[in-house]
Amino acid sequence: MKTKYILSIITALIISCSVIYGQDDFITLTSLQLIRGLDDRDYLAGRLTENGYNKTGGKKKMNSRSGYHEYWQYKSLLFTDVINRRGKQNFIILRIDQSFKGLSDRLLESFPYKTGNKGNLDLKGIDLTRINKKNNFALSYPRDSDVVSVYIWFDSPYYFFEYFNEKGNR
Repeated sequence: MKTKYILSIITALIISCSVIYGQDDFITLTSLQLIRGLDDRDYLAGRLTENGYNKTGGKKKMNSRSGYHEYWQYKSLLFTDVINRRGKQNFIILRIDQSFKGLSDRLLESFPYKTGNKGNLDLKGIDLTRINKKNNFALSYPRDSDVVSVYIWFDSPYYFFEYFNEKGNR
């Protein structure tokens, strides 16, 4: 009986390790999290860190246009720039390698208030492979004191998602 118990534990460990090893990378970021991160630097840093990102650099400007610029990276597949110019626009720019599946579609589908350069949209049917630098895609929605927008384009081999807020435009 003891031997069967040990054998079943070893079998369960082997199966669970092989399932974990065989999984693809999965990033849980959504557009709502990135939009919240436009105004809350610590929140965004927490979301990026919990998804396996590493901070690879950053600058803090100390002049009349004070702010900061941080660089984050997930392996060599995802790159994120966080740019904050206090009192002006804040930016989060994601560069997603085309081989990294699922994140681009999830970011597009999780954007709140689905209006874009083609009116109200159901974003589940958008084919991101048809978007390029000249034929980009834009979404925006108004918040309390600003307007949040995202520009989406593809420049091989990366999809770009540029989130920004326009303060005082409402």
